Amino acid sequence: MKKNFAQALSYEEMAKGYMEMGDINLEISQEDNHLENEAEMIRSKYKAKVS
Repeated sequence: MKKNFAQALSYEEMAKGYMEMGDINLEISQEDNHLENEAEMIRSKYKAKVS
């Protein structure tokens, strides 16, 4: 009888996958943080001109 996919993965394999994805997500968020800062700066300048 075949095991389904969920049964075939061990807890350790799943934990490793979550850790790897966490590292990837952290890297992406750090790379794009400057874009959020720049957008906030532009938004603040626009609000100052409009007010």
